[in-house]
Amino acid sequence: MAADMFENAEIPRGALPSVEEVSWQPVARSYLAELLAGHVVGLGIALLVAFGGTGLGIIAGPGSLPKGIALYAVVHLLVVAVWSPLSLKHRGYALRQHDLLYRIGVLRRRLIAIPFNRIQHVETTSGVTERLFGLATLVVYTAGGSGGDLKIRGLETDRAHRLRDHILQRAGQADESG
Repeated sequence: MAADMFENAEIPRGALPSVEEVSWQPVARSYLAELLAGHVVGLGIALLVAFGGTGLGIIAGPGSLPKGIALYAVVHLLVVAVWSPLSLKHRGYALRQHDLLYRIGVLRRRLIAIPFNRIQHVETTSGVTERLFGLATLVVYTAGGSGGDLKIRGLETDRAHRLRDHILQRAGQADESG
């Protein structure tokens, strides 16, 4: 019976692949424009509400915009203009032999690795603003997950579809071999 026992040999640390050696693929440049447009539209709606409130005399005197709202708008746009490009520099994905890697985050960096043999389903989605900029989101579902376990936003639509097909093919090969 001892001969039938499962053995899990230790892998030497030097034999593990380094994440730094990975060839990271960036998201589309037009994703920055989509992010900025979304913030400008959101801020525009907030200002319309504020102007509506000031025009009716609800927030301040009739026809005046409180300085706090104007200051908020300027600071918000400045932060978005600096933060969005910075966040895009820290986003990327990579396909390796046995898994898909995704990195994201400026202050709190995350690295997600999903083995192909755990992938159950892959889909692409695109909302209204994504379609306006020719973008899509790749959503990866894994075994045991209750929702999309990984979402890669900001991919060009064609690239997202090709990536989806490639991952599904690799996931099928992983199922057949393992």
